[in-house]
Amino acid sequence: MKQFMRRSSYVIISVLALLAVVTYSLAQEKKLPWKDKDFEAYLTLKGISFFNGPDGGVYADSIRSDSLYDNYYLDFIKYEKKVQLEANPYLKLDKVYIDYNNAGYIEFFIYSDQETFCMKVESVYSDKFSISENGVVKILKPIYVEHYGHYKIEDNKIKSRKYISPPVDKYNYLNGTIKNDTIHFTEKFTGTSVVEYKKQWLTKTRKTDSKIIYEPTLKAVKESYILHLVAYKVTGEFTVEALKEK
Repeated sequence: MKQFMRRSSYVIISVLALLAVVTYSLAQEKKLPWKDKDFEAYLTLKGISFFNGPDGGVYADSIRSDSLYDNYYLDFIKYEKKVQLEANPYLKLDKVYIDYNNAGYIEFFIYSDQETFCMKVESVYSDKFSISENGVVKILKPIYVEHYGHYKIEDNKIKSRKYISPPVDKYNYLNGTIKNDTIHFTEKFTGTSVVEYKKQWLTKTRKTDSKIIYEPTLKAVKESYILHLVAYKVTGEFTVEALKEK
């Protein structure tokens, strides 16, 4: 009886071990190809030669002396993110949105293809602008719009986040929706999460009502910025209805 029990235990353990191996192998077979196929497609698009290793990896040569992940995978992730954002029909990437208030200040907003956004505030009465009698504002000196925060978008819902100066590890969040080339922010709160766009525990969500409008007549040219962050140079002209009465 004891011998039978030992044999039964051995069989059960062997079967469980085999199931574990098969499950792991199937998981690896399912996991590796879809990632590598996308990566391989990216390498092919860029004209970069590669070899497949038996481990599912992608290498620069057949002897697997140099993995291509170190040199190209980060660029691949950025490319995937760009393609995903460009497929969104609501947000206009690398384009200029503005908000004008009655105090004479204009806020320029631009959303990049890497889930960052830039913002700059300027007085419309500074020497950077000229204003005609019909309310047309012409930019005389380029407006440099620099990195301001990050954003996430899903369908027409947008969540933006701005880091609060250290030593406090907090973020100001502003959420809203996009419709007819207008981003309408309706709620704001303070959060601490670096990855997820969630509010801080016990923090109340406050209502807000601010809108920024896409201005097709303004041109934004992307430029390099410190720490590889995105910045833009804005030129052109636009019309502010409130200025027609001044």
